[in-house]
Amino acid sequence: MRQRRNCAICLKRVPCICSYATSTTNSTSVDGGPSGSLTKVTVGTDGIVTADFSNGATRNIAQVAIATFPDPDGLAASSGNAYVATDASGDFNLKQPGVGGAGQVESDQLEASTVDLSTEFTNLIITQRAYSAASKIITTADQMLQELIEVKQ
Repeated sequence: MRQRRNCAICLKRVPCICSYATSTTNSTSVDGGPSGSLTKVTVGTDGIVTADFSNGATRNIAQVAIATFPDPDGLAASSGNAYVATDASGDFNLKQPGVGGAGQVESDQLEASTVDLSTEFTNLIITQRAYSAASKIITTADQMLQELIEVKQ
């Protein structure tokens, strides 16, 4: 065994106190698990964000909160599906998903389109009719030109 000399800091009028100590390790133990890397992140309907690791470990790492408003009709539309709080809507309250009137979280879902289907179908019909009318004009103009050529001959 190797002996090591440990000394305290020496001050001007206080003598240094030194001792000789030996250091040995009798046993070791591990209180963790094998190392692993992040393989998957999931979000449950209760808003709990769970991380899965390659060593089989699973950990809850966060929780999604849902904001509710005393008067949701008082929110002002900002753009698309975005809304801004106003004095009429009141201050937001953060809640756990599914508790106290808060909705639930749906993970691995695509948002439904925000397009008004009736407006889009109406625009499609208008465009189709305009195309049909334009093609009839071209056909009529072509026929008139053909008759003009025949008259000239």
